[in-house]
Amino acid sequence: MRSSPLRGLLALALLVGCADPPPPGEVSPIIRTPVAIFAGAAETCALVEVTVRGDGGVVDSGAPSDDLGSESDAGSDDLGAPVDMFVPVDMFTPTDMFMAADMFVPADDAGPEMDGGVVRVDAFVPPRDAGPPPPPPTVATVRCWGSGQASPRRPSDSPEEAIAVATWGTRCVVDADRDVICWGPNQSGQAGAPASDDAAPAPLPLLPPASVVELSAGGAHACAITEDGLFCWGEGEAGQLGDGRSTSGHRPVEVDLDGVTSVALGERHTCAIAEGELYCWGASESGQAGNTEDDTPQLVRTTGMDDLVTVVAGRAHTCVLDASGEVACLGDDTLGQLGQGAPGDSNPSPVSVSMPDVAILAAGGNHTCAADESTVYCWGSGDQWQTGTTTPSEGAVQRIRISVDQLALGAAHSCALSGTQVRCWGANDQEQLGGDASERSANPVRVGGLR
Repeated sequence: MRSSPLRGLLALALLVGCADPPPPGEVSPIIRTPVAIFAGAAETCALVEVTVRGDGGVVDSGAPSDDLGSESDAGSDDLGAPVDMFVPVDMFTPTDMFMAADMFVPADDAGPEMDGGVVRVDAFVPPRDAGPPPPPPTVATVRCWGSGQASPRRPSDSPEEAIAVATWGTRCVVDADRDVICWGPNQSGQAGAPASDDAAPAPLPLLPPASVVELSAGGAHACAITEDGLFCWGEGEAGQLGDGRSTSGHRPVEVDLDGVTSVALGERHTCAIAEGELYCWGASESGQAGNTEDDTPQLVRTTGMDDLVTVVAGRAHTCVLDASGEVACLGDDTLGQLGQGAPGDSNPSPVSVSMPDVAILAAGGNHTCAADESTVYCWGSGDQWQTGTTTPSEGAVQRIRISVDQLALGAAHSCALSGTQVRCWGANDQEQLGGDASERSANPVRVGGLR
């Protein structure tokens, strides 16, 4: 196809048009979609994919051409919003504009529509002979709310692109290069810098580069599953780093445990699933790490469960999910964290939670939630309605009718990713439910400002 000066001018106009907000009544060319959520003590962060609509192609106003696609070829749902782009026509003859083989302009009686010396471009459609268009460019950004911030905002210290987040006071982000960057409170080195009150964002030292696949944060320590193994850093006096030394440190230490697929951090303990079995280490005054307190991983027997897939941890309790959908919990039960119908004694052995089979599991400070295809089940502390009821019965499993793709729980609030929306319930004293809520709520409240 021969080139045309008008084609280049139109491409430039498209870029400018995509950068500006659309006129009233038109759809934005920018699509923002929450794809994952991560909760801290009093905040939640969402990973939001940002996609630019309508990339590439030629212009069309409905009239077909042998060399060009028509509006029906592309499908209106797949196109960017129609945009008005005005191109000076005194540089070109009508024939040049209409007959260019790689473009098509609005026509009226077989001639381009003139409007004050310009051509109005209605929409972009890929040419027929160009093959399927490439997928639109996508990046992921972090948006957080809570901890006094009502509307979701990208933290000023966050990388522009991210693939995972862990937050519990200190924030850590896996950036687009799969490296870990942490910042914030750093009294025990949990932000990856020598101990201080606060640390500036910096890549974590000594982690294998470009290898992080999962990130988790606890009271004052953090862990990362990498392609080379499990590494932990931060507070370690209770043995929660798992390296056998019971000392704190800002440099990640490797945990001697192979085949780790899931890791969860409590206030002062750590648990992981390795080759389908549960291992825990660190503080266990309430049995949250099993029968013994140790500074290296210890096997915790989960009788009646096979092929564990997920482990989650609250302040001093731990829960696991197996491949069949069964959930069992161990540790502190003074607020019903083990889901046995009423508060009870702490238990170092996992006990089954009676509910339908589930596929999703998450833990907060003193409560836990799980979900199947249409229902969320929550138990434990509900003093701020974080279990989904205004009349909580600690230990009883509460039901919330909502379909979810992911759960994330804080100290006293709960959030769910449901399709392309995030909904939260529970405490709101620090804006945990987002700007659309004025007080705590037992019903899931949609968080605005993410789309």
